[in-house]
Amino acid sequence: QKEGKHTCSNAPSAVLGVKLYRLTKDSKYLEKAKETYAWTKKNLCDPNDHLYWDNINLKGNIAKEKYAYNSGQMIQAGVLLYEETGDKKDPTFKVHKDMAWFNVILFRGLKALYKIDKNPAYVNAMVENVLHAWENYRDENGLLGRDWSGHKEEPYKWLLDNACLIEFFAEIN
Repeated sequence: QKEGKHTCSNAPSAVLGVKLYRLTKDSKYLEKAKETYAWTKKNLCDPNDHLYWDNINLKGNIAKEKYAYNSGQMIQAGVLLYEETGDKKDPTFKVHKDMAWFNVILFRGLKALYKIDKNPAYVNAMVENVLHAWENYRDENGLLGRDWSGHKEEPYKWLLDNACLIEFFAEIN
């Protein structure tokens, strides 16, 4: 069903387009990646905080929920496009409290950005957050909930919220 366009579909498509271009050297992939990235930024980036909204439907109504993985994938797409085109854009964003798995995807984008700008501030902030949560907010079974701040009592834990930490800790190195 074609009912709307989502950041979580467009951003990975832009990433894939650059990767296909790298493999094939067929410029149609790079052009489509640039087009998809530009459209998503124009239509789904909140100009106030530079976080990405979830989607826009065919009537032009925007679902204004924000998820960290949307921003993370757009950062990664922007970095890959910069590596191929040299076109610099000012990457402005803020971290949004979200599901742990979504934050891991954001972290992937921040690591990609670090390779370009050599500014460790964002990567370090994410590492400090996950280490603080790990050291201070695990329950009696050693599990974390979605809220890494420790402000919410969460009786039930999701496997995904804990399993993604394997990738996060592997990515720290």
